[in-house]
Amino acid sequence: MPDIQLTPAGNLRWIETESSDRDLLDPGVRDAFLLDWREGLFLLAARRPEAAAWPSLRYWQTFSEMYVAALCHVPAEMPDSVIQAPTAGQLDAWILGAPPLQGGEYLSAGLLVDIWHGLNDWVQHALRADGGLDRFMQQRAPKWRQVGRVWLHLAENRNDPELPFAFMATYTSGLGSGGRLKHLPLGTALQQYAGAKNRPALIRLLTPVQQAAARCPWMKRLVDNGQIYQPTAWSAQRAHG
Repeated sequence: MPDIQLTPAGNLRWIETESSDRDLLDPGVRDAFLLDWREGLFLLAARRPEAAAWPSLRYWQTFSEMYVAALCHVPAEMPDSVIQAPTAGQLDAWILGAPPLQGGEYLSAGLLVDIWHGLNDWVQHALRADGGLDRFMQQRAPKWRQVGRVWLHLAENRNDPELPFAFMATYTSGLGSGGRLKHLPLGTALQQYAGAKNRPALIRLLTPVQQAAARCPWMKRLVDNGQIYQPTAWSAQRAHG
């Protein structure tokens, strides 16, 4: 079965103990690990092969997914922005929640940060070679391209005949099970990234809102009165206006 070994130097090594399992995962992920563990780690999140049957693969996949989600929150015009490493609390949770790992005795907060930075170094080099962040994500992580975007929703509100519609703006924070987008209410996302002092994510979130407000009078009203940041009930006239 495939496995990932953590070395004392903080590298990740792809190993296979049974050749019969080779075809159960995307072979591109395995091949990338054999060339450069950082590319392999990135592809483990970018391509999202099903890894639930192998706890160590799923562990490192989830770690890489956290990095890729953070990358999606970087504005295209700020590709060199520092991707914030996990907090001390997050690192402690990663260590305590680790399954049995080959090389698990070396697992520490410092080593996880080194792996994070190593992954980031590879990504920064690759995105420059690909011609920028947007092209890099399009070519190497197309499943993640809708993460880090603002969405506008208008849905039926059948509980109120006088205000039969509900308007909500959301921000996609990542991918969930089955590759489904995770949506956060815009106000919740704003509080989350402001509290974390994540300036690139705040710029990524607020820029399209400000641009839409500059072009669209009704959007400007929603931004000015703060209704863009929370769900609001709309009349049929307003919804169709």
